[in-house]
Amino acid sequence: MTEAHRKANKKWNDANVSTRYDRLVTLPPAGSKALVLAAAQAEGLSVSSFIQLALLDRMGLDAWPTCR
Repeated sequence: MTEAHRKANKKWNDANVSTRYDRLVTLPPAGSKALVLAAAQAEGLSVSSFIQLALLDRMGLDAWPTCR
């Protein structure tokens, strides 16, 4: 990734992340990150998307209520 790309990403993140997204921090047991990453990759998803879909499924929702 070029320095210009990093700067553009940081600018977008600084302007959007805190207002458009909530941050949830999870602390899974050591060694489980690789399992989650492998499962996400098997589905062709990012780890974030994989976790979000897992949460929605567990809650019995099709989409986040704020996104409807």
